[in-house]
Amino acid sequence: MANLTRWSVLLVLRMILSAGASGTVSVAYGVVADITTAGERGSFIGTIFLFTTMAPSLGPVLGGASISTGTFTEPDRD
Repeated sequence: MANLTRWSVLLVLRMILSAGASGTVSVAYGVVADITTAGERGSFIGTIFLFTTMAPSLGPVLGGASISTGTFTEPDRD
């Protein structure tokens, strides 16, 4: 996807990506509901919620840290 020159292609590919990834959290909640008892379900759901909200929060922080330390180099564009 890095070499796309048309926004419409990028938009369609992004829609396909989000359609495939959108169900993963719902499936995870369903699996936890199936394999845990009602008493321990809260801690498992809390753990899933922690990781699903922590990843989008840490991504920009780690990206900014890698750019500011100089370890990230932009690829050559021809």
